[in-house]
Amino acid sequence: MLRAAGWLAERIAWVWPLVAGHHGFLHSANELGPPPEGLGGPQGDERWERARLAQVRYVTEQLGLPSLADAAPATVPSRALQLVVSGLVVMADWIASGEAAFVGIDDVTKVSMAGARERAAAAWSRIGLRGGWGALPTPPPDAFERRFQHPPRPMQRLAMETARDMAAPGLLVIEGPTGEGKTWAGLMATEILAAKFGADGVFLGMPQWSANDPTFARVREWVGRIDTELAPTSPSCTASAPSCRSGAP
Repeated sequence: MLRAAGWLAERIAWVWPLVAGHHGFLHSANELGPPPEGLGGPQGDERWERARLAQVRYVTEQLGLPSLADAAPATVPSRALQLVVSGLVVMADWIASGEAAFVGIDDVTKVSMAGARERAAAAWSRIGLRGGWGALPTPPPDAFERRFQHPPRPMQRLAMETARDMAAPGLLVIEGPTGEGKTWAGLMATEILAAKFGADGVFLGMPQWSANDPTFARVREWVGRIDTELAPTSPSCTASAPSCRSGAP
């Protein structure tokens, strides 16, 4: 479709992975191909092709562009910007798939760009997503007790002291046996570093899905004790992913 619209190959080469990767998995070119036969319905035949073309043309027109050719990007952006756009597409797809915020429309006459924008604005308001946490104040000396309801262990105290002593942003690696309190130490060090160097949020990655549910609850409790408005607006459970339904990040 993009080739037919006159897009240059280098423009197509960076745009299609963002579309194909809207669920969060970026594909390579050798994975592209016609859909397998025998799946039933109009998928893959000329009716499906016409429907897709009509959809793209309609959206293009609704966006105020005379044709798909006019939507061609002028340049190839940096890889960093491509990744940012990819993240935006993935996030938008997950949010729009959430049944709580976006109830389906079964009357095609009610589908319009203006209506979609109204629905999106209303859903965005209900979801309550916000930017980062903004400028954090320097955690007080008793911040650990306030956040986690018990005094820090020696390793946790050392992690906080190390964070306070760091002269510039960098890596702080905490290693210790299970049950030693590395998560709390890492979160508290994060809070200190964010306040010190102006970071606007935190990403917490877990090695296995099984750890997500309990970790999400603990992180949400932690940010809620930093600011009561942060916990209800945590972005992790605004989507329709199975893990989000159970409260996992």
